[in-house]
Amino acid sequence: MAANENKFHASQKHTVLCFCSLNEMAKKTKGSSARFVEILWSMVNNEDEIKKCGEYISWNESGTGIVIESPNELASHVLPTYFNTRVFSSFHRQLTNYGFKKLQDVERDEFVNENFIRGFPELRKNIIKKKPPDKHIKGIVGIAATAGFQAPEEAQFYSPATWI
Repeated sequence: MAANENKFHASQKHTVLCFCSLNEMAKKTKGSSARFVEILWSMVNNEDEIKKCGEYISWNESGTGIVIESPNELASHVLPTYFNTRVFSSFHRQLTNYGFKKLQDVERDEFVNENFIRGFPELRKNIIKKKPPDKHIKGIVGIAATAGFQAPEEAQFYSPATWI
């Protein structure tokens, strides 16, 4: 029985808490669905991070969105440190994947999300990354269409999210 106990303990995963910089957190938490949002939040709220990147990215005047004064400067000076990219369009894509909307402003880029508001950190949990479309389902529909399949008029179609 002792051998089974040892196997059980050896297979358990342990959580390790560490206190590290935002830069280290970005590298250690790859794959986390909220990693992008957490880093972005820290960039505009954490005093140390504001000193590093505040001239490139900050809250708008009302605290309802973020302002990027110079996308090219942000891409070359800030993004490589936090997001492992030098391409602003990749950062912009991530923002839109997390539900941020770009406001039309000639002088600067401004992005808003109803759950990313200065002074309300608890709202961040509502920001969820959009899922890519299910390519498998599209393939099935395409095969059915090329085979001449037609669904009856009364047929109801459901998204994959409702199949569960």
